[in-house]
Amino acid sequence: MPNEDWGEVERTRPFWASKVGLARICPLRLLLEQEPAYDPEIPSSPLAVLGSILHEVVAELVPGNDVEEAVETAISAKLIPSDATRATAVPLYETVSPSELAARVGVAKRLATNLTVRTKSGARRRPRPLPLRNSDPFARSNVWLNSTEHDLCGSLDHLERTQEGLLTVSEAKTGRIRDTEGQLKGEHFAQLLSYGLLVQANMHAESIVLRLCGIDGTEVVRFDDVFAENARSALQHLQTLLPRNVQLKSSELATCGTGCYRCSYRNRCADYRAWAPRRWTDPESGHLPLDCWGIMEKVEADSEPWLARIYVRDPTGHLASITHVPRRLLPLNVQTGCLIAAFNLRSFERRSSKRPANFAVASLRRTYESAHDAVLFFEKNNSV
Repeated sequence: MPNEDWGEVERTRPFWASKVGLARICPLRLLLEQEPAYDPEIPSSPLAVLGSILHEVVAELVPGNDVEEAVETAISAKLIPSDATRATAVPLYETVSPSELAARVGVAKRLATNLTVRTKSGARRRPRPLPLRNSDPFARSNVWLNSTEHDLCGSLDHLERTQEGLLTVSEAKTGRIRDTEGQLKGEHFAQLLSYGLLVQANMHAESIVLRLCGIDGTEVVRFDDVFAENARSALQHLQTLLPRNVQLKSSELATCGTGCYRCSYRNRCADYRAWAPRRWTDPESGHLPLDCWGIMEKVEADSEPWLARIYVRDPTGHLASITHVPRRLLPLNVQTGCLIAAFNLRSFERRSSKRPANFAVASLRRTYESAHDAVLFFEKNNSV
């Protein structure tokens, strides 16, 4: 398949608190996401872009601001760059369905409702240094903390200390925070505990409360001594697994599973390339990334002159079609027999444990149903 493996990788900076939960999913992904030397080749989804905007909106809110109006203003000015569905940039609001947008605005509302007002007049003040070791009350957004002791750093969405010395960390997630059994997802719980360690290491507090908001509700955790010890032990294990400034083999860190479908680095993961085809033929595999790769057997015209339909024979022998592919994505003089690898496609077949036979890139009916984060790679050789 096109794209070389990562080979050896190296951690050069402290762990990011927002990433430590990825160790439960894939240590390699944790390292790649927090190191600037490793750029993802699969672009962020529009929902991820929307999530970043919501964080920025909440951080900038002042008294009198309406959350929905602030979000509308922010997303109306945001463009998704030229991508797999259009030759020009696409307005963000055209890439997200109304229901998805409403759910995520709800997260911003819940988070903003519980934040302490920073100024009485509604005017923004010049940022002041945080009162770290005394007990003065405050409320701040986008608080950066680090701890040399724990080899850890992170940016907190919101941090507040009351007159009584209670410190509350508020964090927003623009997806679901609970698993199918209704429990807080392990990666989110690990992130919250890491924030607790950072606050404990930097600030005076009688007690610490960690609060997480998602589209499926809010979870509140009191950071006690037991949780603190669990967080320290987990970080010590992580430091052993991913020591700083040491070259590590990516193949020894990769852990394949259903978490792969959200990984922007999987196109260069040899373990994923070997694992995914086995899952494609497993009737119990469940949710999988909508990826497809193999030998391109045919290219033909699609429903519009600017669209093509590609037929791909994957490593399992399955013949898949990828429809509504903008021709600008195809190399000049592309020929059958070349290798193609396509990631983050869409399928309008009814989702089940069965692998789709038909994928798509663009939707001509509803813009937000297009695969705005799809990417195609081509290579002229005869081995997958």
